[in-house]
Amino acid sequence: MLLSLFVVSAWASPNYPAELETLAGMPCLPTCTVCHASNSGGTGTVTAAFGVALMERGLTGLGAVDVLTSAFDTLVTDAVDSDGDGTFDADELAAGEDPNPDGVAFCDTLTPTYGCFNAAQSPISALGVLGGLLAVAFGRRRAS
Repeated sequence: MLLSLFVVSAWASPNYPAELETLAGMPCLPTCTVCHASNSGGTGTVTAAFGVALMERGLTGLGAVDVLTSAFDTLVTDAVDSDGDGTFDADELAAGEDPNPDGVAFCDTLTPTYGCFNAAQSPISALGVLGGLLAVAFGRRRAS
């Protein structure tokens, strides 16, 4: 039983999403379904067109980053378009999109906005505005 648990974990590639994010210049982490049938991943579950295209170019799993890098580079060179929409997989990933047929955007999360700026994109501005408001309020309080 212990041996079977070790074998299953040895096949896992938990570092692949972050590595793919870096390789493709993605604005966020992709979900496991970019390659796998579900976000649970696992051996034998690479069924998504993009994952199959990577496997056809040498990806074997096991968390080997150099093998993922090589397979991705070959995918770019081969100008693969897994969903046939006219946009190469690498370009879709760079835009935060899923390159699979019927794929959805990975990076479509709502970011709270406050006033005239996006706090997630400008955290220093948010702190500056807050500091300015506090300074004005404190100054008015001292003046009265």
